[in-house]
Amino acid sequence: NVTGTLPTANGGTGATSFAPGKVLQVVQGSTTSAVSITAQSFTDTGITADITPSATSSKVLVIITASAKLVSGSSRNSAIGGVNILRDSTQIYGGGNNNSIGLYFANTNNDNIWTMSGYSHLDSPSSTSSLTYKMQAQIETSGETITFQTGAMQSTITLMEIAG
Repeated sequence: NVTGTLPTANGGTGATSFAPGKVLQVVQGSTTSAVSITAQSFTDTGITADITPSATSSKVLVIITASAKLVSGSSRNSAIGGVNILRDSTQIYGGGNNNSIGLYFANTNNDNIWTMSGYSHLDSPSSTSSLTYKMQAQIETSGETITFQTGAMQSTITLMEIAG
């Protein structure tokens, strides 16, 4: 068993001991504010949430569902991008130029497509401080665009503290 005090905020019970593997708290953030990315460097998507783990042995399961619209450039037949998931300023997932978002178009008509993408990562932050988790994205080639939450579509991030 892990000892400590589980916060009563964010669904916590105030318990002082709990078995490994149990869900201790769940926090969810969501946004419908559109963010367009045309940069070849990682840019915030607006998908973010904060959590304060109750023990340094806890893990945080990060689950993201991101709505996105990808647009190819007028002379390109693809729209490719990559994502990062960060804990505060530390990258915990991603980093590649085209590691997670990619579509191939069969022509060069400046096509676009809407998609829902899912990401998950089990993090071991070793902290009892307030932590901010967020998603960033970038395009691969100039002329492409990725817009998150286009048309007020919702993206969500769920953080689950798991007893260690």
